[in-house]
Amino acid sequence: MDSSKEPLVYILIPVFNSWDYTKNCLDALNKINYQNFKIIVINDGSTDQTSEKLRQEYPEVIEVKGNGNLWWSGCLNRGIQYLFDAYIEPDYVLILNNDTIVDQDFLKYLINFCEERPQTIASSKLLDVDQRNLIWMFGNYLNKWKGLTFNGHNEIDGPAFMKTIEFDTLDGTSTLFPFSIFKSLNLRWDEKFFPMYYGDTDFVLRVKQKGFKSFVVGQSIVYCFGGKHSVSTSYENYTFVDLVKFIGSPKSYFHPKLAVRFYGRHCGFLSGITLGMKSLWLLIKLFVDKYGRNILMKSHLFKIARYLKKTLIRPFVLFVIKKKSFFDNRFEWYLRAFTLLRLQPQIKICLFKKMRDMIGSKDLEIDIVIPVTKKDYDILPMVIDSGRMYIKHRIKKIIVVAAIDEQIKDLCQKKNCLLIDEDIVLPIKKQEIDYVVHNQDRSGWLFQQLLKLHSNTMSNSEFILVLDADTVFLRPIYFREKDRNIFYVSDEYHLPYFDFIKRVCDFKKISLVSFVSHGMLFESRKLLHLKTSMEKKYKQNWSKIIVDHCDKSIASCFSEYETYGNFVFNNFPQEMLINYWFNLALSSDVLKENNFHDLQKKFSSHYRTISFHSYLKENDADLKGV
Repeated sequence: MDSSKEPLVYILIPVFNSWDYTKNCLDALNKINYQNFKIIVINDGSTDQTSEKLRQEYPEVIEVKGNGNLWWSGCLNRGIQYLFDAYIEPDYVLILNNDTIVDQDFLKYLINFCEERPQTIASSKLLDVDQRNLIWMFGNYLNKWKGLTFNGHNEIDGPAFMKTIEFDTLDGTSTLFPFSIFKSLNLRWDEKFFPMYYGDTDFVLRVKQKGFKSFVVGQSIVYCFGGKHSVSTSYENYTFVDLVKFIGSPKSYFHPKLAVRFYGRHCGFLSGITLGMKSLWLLIKLFVDKYGRNILMKSHLFKIARYLKKTLIRPFVLFVIKKKSFFDNRFEWYLRAFTLLRLQPQIKICLFKKMRDMIGSKDLEIDIVIPVTKKDYDILPMVIDSGRMYIKHRIKKIIVVAAIDEQIKDLCQKKNCLLIDEDIVLPIKKQEIDYVVHNQDRSGWLFQQLLKLHSNTMSNSEFILVLDADTVFLRPIYFREKDRNIFYVSDEYHLPYFDFIKRVCDFKKISLVSFVSHGMLFESRKLLHLKTSMEKKYKQNWSKIIVDHCDKSIASCFSEYETYGNFVFNNFPQEMLINYWFNLALSSDVLKENNFHDLQKKFSSHYRTISFHSYLKENDADLKGV
């Protein structure tokens, strides 16, 4: 578009110190695919030479200076006042935080949307700057009794977040306003009541009362640091006295007065009082942590608690803490509660033993290996993201093994994965396998399993988690507890897999459960032991042994998981823990209408993982869950 025909936009950026953020923000703005804009930086008394650096490095940027007491809302009002004082009437005003990096097309999408719809406010989709497929915020909902809800926070970006959706209110990280709001309606940010937090959402709600609507444009993307440098993100490390001071500070999102004012103004007096008091819960929680036990000991309540502990709580605790699910991200608060009740030694020993084992498993370092074919490209990003989110071990690197093309190279670069050419891994090539059943070429299917069994040559880690490229995690998962690997078993009991094991491997016993579970933690030394034992018996390479001994008259004749699982079952049974896999198989078509958040919401209460298969047909039962 010709820049002379583009609507004029003035971008207001409030700044207090944090020059590195400001510089990154300005550099990104200078690269956007939009020409007709000007930048105003409102410098509220920065002491890190922001003013000097702006003059030297960005002379085209307009600087408006404050005295250090403007705060966020005051900065924006000062920027608007500058426009009026200079007799500047742009078409739009964009407010932008300095801790952001904008996409090249972010402004173009906002302008195009607002040009088509008068009386509209539009905000960008906010993604985490470190994990760029992770939603930081996608609009806000306002409930009279629950308060503000930050939509999409920590969800995986997907098709559902590429849409343009109307919301109750918006935050002020990257939001576009028609200039008529300031000129005709004479509205400003409430710097008296909301100098920092709540100012953005309050302003949007007051603008909407004048007949405007608020939307998030999913194609307009801004990467933000998500408050990583904000003082409000570290409140849990405060002492009780410091927390009292912090909550009373204007810098605090948890200031009770701010919440009472905001919710009282927009939800009514009773809601304002109720929701405003929620911030005091931080004080109560910390106070109980530090002093609750002593208070309880000195009161008559202790007698009641002691009686309940003896008759009800102690038997329940002993039962619950033996359940592994009890320790999924919850044991810290239970520990505090149990300590408050002065547990007997045997309960404490059991609890701390479980905690020690779980903490030990978190410290385990693993590499992840994912063999991939072209049909897996669509689901692979979700597989990688869910693995990073829910695999509760320290992941050193994720290795993708595939036939090299531009698409997989680009995907691995975006996801920060190591890409290995599948043609250089094995001594045998895919074309040499020659596995065709009923006019269906199964050579690639068998080749993928051989790649997994050779994962110890791709990684220098002792523990290698091999995953199928069609399986997504829905909740936290462990693959090792203390000194034993967790094997997830299924009901995929396929007899030809066991027939192969009986023919080729000298195992004394065969498992009564199936180890086919779309993922398994391999140990390098055990993998080497398995392959060496096969080569010693047949005097040839292990991969050639598998290819030669497979029954190629049937479609599925071999399983790497079944073979390795039974190998460990025979040779190292004391190092195994067995858990059921809780996987749901879905049609690949489900991905067209559901993002990760939808799937997690529907299935995570019953399933640990979901897998997608092209041979399945979508049906209503899949989407409703069980």
